[in-house]
Amino acid sequence: MFRDRYKKGLSILTIAIGTVLLPVYVALAEDSSGGIRNPLGDTKISDILTNIIQWLLGLVAMLALLALIVGGVRIMTAFGNEQQVAAGKKIILWAIIGLAVVLGAYAIITLISSTILGVT
Repeated sequence: MFRDRYKKGLSILTIAIGTVLLPVYVALAEDSSGGIRNPLGDTKISDILTNIIQWLLGLVAMLALLALIVGGVRIMTAFGNEQQVAAGKKIILWAIIGLAVVLGAYAIITLISSTILGVT
């Protein structure tokens, strides 16, 4: 009973907030010339792809750092259990390998885009 009332109230609240804020989003999207501005800010596809690649690289770096922290915590909290220590080392090893693969792929993409496509 309570769950149904909660879901119904949450649905009504979501619709109400969306209805109120939609005109605000539209008003903020309008340019001074009367047109709608590009939310990405870039007009060239190469700039958009560069931004996406940089965003994904940052995300992967954060995930690798998280995996390194998890592996380190697992090793520190193993209390002499060799299986936990081995699992922690394995997590750290694969996090470093994954980060190296992603950085290598980024280097290859940068090399190809700068030499073949002429994108800087």
